[in-house]
Amino acid sequence: METDFAPTGELRLRQIVEAVMAEGDAVEGVGLEVKSDIDPSAKGLGIAKVAKFILGMANRLPAVASGHFKGYGVMVIGAEKGQAPGIPKGVEADELADRLKPYLGPNRPHWDLARLPTSDTHEVLFVLVEPPSDGQPLFPCHKDFQPAGKADAKFALANGDIYVRDKSRTRRARADELLTLVARAQTNVEAELSVNFEVHGQALLMTEEEALKTLWVEALTKDYRDSRTTEERGQGHKSNPWSINIPASILTPGPRLEVEEQIREFRVRVDQGWAKGMDLIVESLIVV
Repeated sequence: METDFAPTGELRLRQIVEAVMAEGDAVEGVGLEVKSDIDPSAKGLGIAKVAKFILGMANRLPAVASGHFKGYGVMVIGAEKGQAPGIPKGVEADELADRLKPYLGPNRPHWDLARLPTSDTHEVLFVLVEPPSDGQPLFPCHKDFQPAGKADAKFALANGDIYVRDKSRTRRARADELLTLVARAQTNVEAELSVNFEVHGQALLMTEEEALKTLWVEALTKDYRDSRTTEERGQGHKSNPWSINIPASILTPGPRLEVEEQIREFRVRVDQGWAKGMDLIVESLIVV
């Protein structure tokens, strides 16, 4: 059976059903399981079978899973060799999810349902497990289940067990398989980061720091020169549009320094403290 396609859309689903009708259980493999006689609408053996299937498909390695149905795990319910009568309609995804949750746990694998009607009252149901990926954790079973009859003992589930998908069956993982799944979980994956920005108030462009520093220093030094000239002439001080005065503690380290020496001293101190000052400005603008 060809499996190099994603199991989405009516034509692809019908292709899978036709292969099941032609070959029966022989089509089962790493990505496909066939069940003709389970009832996922009720608690018990049917739900346990679906839960085991989902866990096994989710605990595959991405490289292995990708070779079948683009990584998806497919369970076909209501078809077998020679016929596809379907099962009674009415199985809803949310109700099935509620019945599966005790087995799959809170961090359960992602899965979905698809359908192909076979009559007014019946349909073939598909349980589709999303492809596994690097970085995913192991998916353990979270609930015990013990079938009533010995014939169904192979469908038992144990709380804490890890189930994996073999070539044609789902079973408990061996030690080496557990280690490979641990390695899958520890694989470094670059996370995609999506950031949305909202500006509340005035936005400040801080990219041209050197130009900003030059503009600021020149404006303040001009203001200082003008103020000293005005003082010497006995006139009032006229501030520049920046309305910022150079702190006296910075500009007047000693009475013996002339105006230009004070300005040179100021420029040196600005150069020394500019980076720290910009960090403080940015921190003051960050809203948590």
